[in-house]
Amino acid sequence: MAYAAVVSLKETIQRFQKSSDNIIPPHIIQSAYDVVLSLQDIFKGLDSSINNRGKGMNALDEQIKETICELEQVLESHVSNQFNAQSKSHPTVDKVNLGVDSFIQRLRKLSQQLREEDDDDDDEDDASQIIEFSGKMVGVDDIFGRIKYYLLNGRGSATGIVSLVGMAGIGKTNLARELFEDQSISEYFDLRVWVTVGPNYNLQKLLHCILAQVNPQKDEKLEQGDMEKLLVKSLMDRKLLIVFDNIRGKKLSFDLERLLPDQCESGVMLTSRSKKAVYPESWFKFHHFMSKLNIKESWTLLRHKVFGEDQPCPYQLEKAGMKIADNCEGLPLAIVIVADILKTKEKTPEFWNMVAEKQNSVFEDAYEQMSKVLLPSYKYLPQHLKACFLYLSVFPPKSEIPCSKLFMLWIAEGFLERRQFKTLENIAMEYLKELDDENVIWFLQCSHNSGVKTCSLHSAFWHLCNREARKTRFSHVMNTCTEGLSQVLKGQRRLCVHNNVLFSIKDVHNSMASIPDARSLLCTGSFHQYPVPVCFGLKLLKILDALTIRFYEFPVEVMKLTRLKYLALTCNENVPDSISELFNLQCLIVNKHTSIKFSKNPSVLPIEIWDTKELKHLQVMGSNLRDPCGAILPNLLTLLNVGTDSCTENVLRGTPNLKKLGVHIELGLDDVIPVSLFDHISCLDKLESLKCVVVNPILEPEVIVYSLPRFPIYSSSLKKLTLSGFGYPWERMTLIKSLLVLDVLKLKNYAFHGPKWVTRRDDGFPSLRVLSIEDSDLVEWTAGRWSFPNVEYLTLKNCYKLQKMPREFSQLVKTIRVVDCSPFTEKGAKHIRDDQLSKKIGDIDIFVHSSWKA
Repeated sequence: MAYAAVVSLKETIQRFQKSSDNIIPPHIIQSAYDVVLSLQDIFKGLDSSINNRGKGMNALDEQIKETICELEQVLESHVSNQFNAQSKSHPTVDKVNLGVDSFIQRLRKLSQQLREEDDDDDDEDDASQIIEFSGKMVGVDDIFGRIKYYLLNGRGSATGIVSLVGMAGIGKTNLARELFEDQSISEYFDLRVWVTVGPNYNLQKLLHCILAQVNPQKDEKLEQGDMEKLLVKSLMDRKLLIVFDNIRGKKLSFDLERLLPDQCESGVMLTSRSKKAVYPESWFKFHHFMSKLNIKESWTLLRHKVFGEDQPCPYQLEKAGMKIADNCEGLPLAIVIVADILKTKEKTPEFWNMVAEKQNSVFEDAYEQMSKVLLPSYKYLPQHLKACFLYLSVFPPKSEIPCSKLFMLWIAEGFLERRQFKTLENIAMEYLKELDDENVIWFLQCSHNSGVKTCSLHSAFWHLCNREARKTRFSHVMNTCTEGLSQVLKGQRRLCVHNNVLFSIKDVHNSMASIPDARSLLCTGSFHQYPVPVCFGLKLLKILDALTIRFYEFPVEVMKLTRLKYLALTCNENVPDSISELFNLQCLIVNKHTSIKFSKNPSVLPIEIWDTKELKHLQVMGSNLRDPCGAILPNLLTLLNVGTDSCTENVLRGTPNLKKLGVHIELGLDDVIPVSLFDHISCLDKLESLKCVVVNPILEPEVIVYSLPRFPIYSSSLKKLTLSGFGYPWERMTLIKSLLVLDVLKLKNYAFHGPKWVTRRDDGFPSLRVLSIEDSDLVEWTAGRWSFPNVEYLTLKNCYKLQKMPREFSQLVKTIRVVDCSPFTEKGAKHIRDDQLSKKIGDIDIFVHSSWKA
């Protein structure tokens, strides 16, 4: 975790270098910066030096982290004291300088130790932790048959290379083993070789291992070049099947082509947890990503492991058994280990129900056993990903984590290193995709523009995350145990509360108040209907996430936490004028309690909000920005849940870099939507996403067209437009074509109103790639052949009256989703697919779901 501390300190020092109010001499600041850069370079080098992961290195990592955190605290305290005039305990200039210089000297010594560290105490190779599954595998019959056919018949005379990639415990090694030992395959290949590679890739050792199985009579004491020649000679004109199990890096892929002669009819299988290890996929003739089991397959595997393949499960246990299988979340390793535990326990409905509800230790014991297999997936992550991965444990198990929130937290924590020409948000997305490449997380919801909306951890990985975070004092999750809490919390920088009732326990509250080092307090449990006391005495807090706690009034104590970068609350009162005292604030989220409706006249944010110049994300439900009188928020990227008064020209010109705008409109019986709502959108020349929602639309047949807001037809940057509840006539759709780069269009809750929509060729949408229509009274939809030339994804939901839709659609369409629509809509989607097939354009995935049939 030292690397994340290094990156955070580097950003803190960079802020110092830009400030003109420092009492610390520039040469001391520069010395600290040089040491930090040196440490960062050394840590980056560790990613290519796998051996440096032993106990000695871990201890050194901990020392460096603690020293860096202490130095950062000294620097931040200096900044805080400068802005805290009422403090009477400011250290003198000399003391600050002396303290900083002392830390620099300590870091230099630790940096030298880190550079010289050559830890020979290798950890146990993770290859030894692979658990072999006995018995028949479940859910792999199809892929088993396809790979087998490919190895025997489908590759011609060329070398056939198969890659099996997936999460630890997903069954890669066992599938490869079944193929390796299959009778037809063993009879076809003259030689079969199995090599377990692991993280410590060494070509010379690898060649020794292969030759020992191919040509065991030869002396092993050969140079690498001689071994390569001998291997090529030994394989000439022979049929070879070789399995490289558990590969980590890319080096093996690059060596294979040289080692396998053209005259050898080879079949090669590689298994890896990392997608990058088998990149590029095009190089592999047969690439397969191992997916998790569905609930039916999970239950079958659990039943087989507990009772045997030929024995039924007692009917009294089936309901609980299905839930136990579901709780394994599709991971075969979890199912097998849970089954092994269940085999040794009483087989009664009472016990199995307790297991199903996780009311005993069965799953905890299983996760602990699994940690031995999963740990290398974390251990060998690149330095810059480790803190980001551990941070996922601050969310409760099985959480669907919003990526936008996760990114804001990572940024506020200082985990991300700035790069030229890239925003921190883009870097965060790169990090998340790297974690996905390493198969330690799951993407749950993905948008059609290659973005990811939500992600999740398997519960076994969450257990590993939480254990490692606690062990390294990275973070601490507070549940229900309060015994010895003060000692446990000592030195913790991040406190996570998954059960907010803990705040009402006096000793917990007091223990938290006594932690001077805490930087983050995250309350991510279930929502509390009634207020509970929150500890606001943690003066070094950078992050306070209390959305799950209800406040009747805005807690003014927050204004003393001047280091806050991320503040999220649920409060029914207005944001106070003193909000500008939080000069480091990057993200402000204030939700209203669900039982409180918006007032007819939305609240107004204080004019002082324009003084929070670091603000990137502003989301205050039902509030508007005042006229800034020439002030600007230069870093604001996201403005959500504001009313129509925030769409004036002066307000929008005060947010020149805004990329995402969400307008929330609640109408009374006699209210109308301001005609000028969209008139000034063109001021935002960087706006990419616009969402406007009318909460309670009044859709009258005699609605006057000119009384509706004019479209934002002059935006040159808008890529995504979501409209809901406006009731525009379908004829107005022709104006949207002027949005030349519009990629995604979502029309919800009668955004357009009326039975007929006709789109001619010259009224088409040339750039549109995603179209979604939800809750519509549309009956007949007619479109010319080239009206939607580039649409790839079409979604129709709750279009109960739709009877006719375009037969000829985009030639690029890939997916059509039909949810709770008329039978005619399903037929229309199939007609589009048939039309594509008849023209040999390609097949279309059609997903149809009807709630009344479920």
